[in-house]
Formats: sequence, C-alpha cells, structure tokens
Amino acid sequence: MTYVRLYLVVGGIACVVLGWLWDYQFPVIKNLWTSSFVLVAVGYSSVLLGLFYLVVDVWKFRSWAQAVCLDRHEPDHDLHDP
Repeated sequence: MTYVRLYLVVGGIACVVLGWLWDYQFPVIKNLWTSSFVLVAVGYSSVLLGLFYLVVDVWKFRSWAQAVCLDRHEPDHDLHDP
C-alpha cells in the first residue's frame, strides 16, 4: 500500500509520454477516442488520482474538499429522522 502513489504517478506519466509519442503515428483525437487519446487521458487521470490520494489521504489536508470527502470516523446519520 505504500507504493500506490508511486505506481499511480509513474504509471500515469509513462502513459502520457507513450500516448504523445504514439501521436506521431496515430493522432490524439478525442472525437474518435483513438488509442493514443485513451493513453493520454488515462495517464493524466492516474497522475491526478495519485496526487489527490497523497494530499487527501496521506497528508490529511481535507479542508479544501469538505463537500466531497467523507470522514469515515463519524457515525452514519439517518437522513429520515427529523
């Protein structure tokens, strides 16, 4: 579990580089969802996921993402009770 961030970021950078290198033979076109576009999109997504994992779960810096972060230590609140 300690290498998850490293794998996400390094794998994402590798996908981005491979996708842009493949662009010379097979252009990155979003409308067609070419294979090179998919590699670039997956690469950027992996890098962002790794960085968000680092900031939110490792560094516990959650104040900026209060609306989307769930605190697993609080009890569940019943939405049906007034």
